[in-house]
Amino acid sequence: MKRTFLKLYLCVVILYMLAITSAQAELLNTWKKTLGTEHFVWQEFRPSDNSMLLEERGYRLTAGLNKEWKQSLDQGEFSRIYQSQFLAYFGRMNYSGESFDENGNTAAVLTNTDYAGLNSVFSLGIRGLSVPAKSSMDLLASLGVNNWIRNIYDSVNAAGQGASGYFEYYLITDMQFALRLNHVGSYINWLRAGIRAPVFNYEYIALPSADFYLYPGRQLSYFADMSLNKRFLNMQKTDLIIYYEGYRFSPSNSVQVAEFLYQQPQSHLDSIGIRLEF
Repeated sequence: MKRTFLKLYLCVVILYMLAITSAQAELLNTWKKTLGTEHFVWQEFRPSDNSMLLEERGYRLTAGLNKEWKQSLDQGEFSRIYQSQFLAYFGRMNYSGESFDENGNTAAVLTNTDYAGLNSVFSLGIRGLSVPAKSSMDLLASLGVNNWIRNIYDSVNAAGQGASGYFEYYLITDMQFALRLNHVGSYINWLRAGIRAPVFNYEYIALPSADFYLYPGRQLSYFADMSLNKRFLNMQKTDLIIYYEGYRFSPSNSVQVAEFLYQQPQSHLDSIGIRLEF
């Protein structure tokens, strides 16, 4: 069942991107496209001593669309900014963690995890001119909706016992607040840094024997990025974006399933990547 869901989700993401591209080809000429890669790390920590319980690490491919609109205000020196961004990503991670048996015994386990998801961000802001005249500063408020699937593969633990994989679906919604400086120096299109305040976190887990829902705790997190213009790359109409994205989750609620108590522990997500924008 979980493998089928994984395939369906991947199809939905791919068809979504293709549908936009084919149905709105002329409109998309005004949108910027991105292709890139990122180094991804997911970590979970034990509640007892905050030591690391598991880690997933690897590279993901990204492809996206983004668009910015500007509307001048009556004041002249200020403009209203609208932004939309859609970013699809997928990749296979190396998983290092532990498995548990019915007696509570643990053993180290190594396997792989597949990730696939879609991150959408909708922004509204105010742009003010500054000195020098070509420079400007944006104050941005955004709504982010990030959802992904996480498919952990079956494996054999260090004790030689089978370790069953499982499937998860995450939905994260948040408010983002950022400051962006535009046209900084000869090669930088913009610099941006911001804070992310979660609104609603949802997690669906499908184990081989049961499925249930959790609500990971909400914590503030941070992000930053910069855009280097075509003069830096010496490539016509192509910019380079370098970015960091962080998510932080405190422990979720607990759910009793049969004789077991399940909880999503404190978790960290960090990704550092590059994207070509054209």
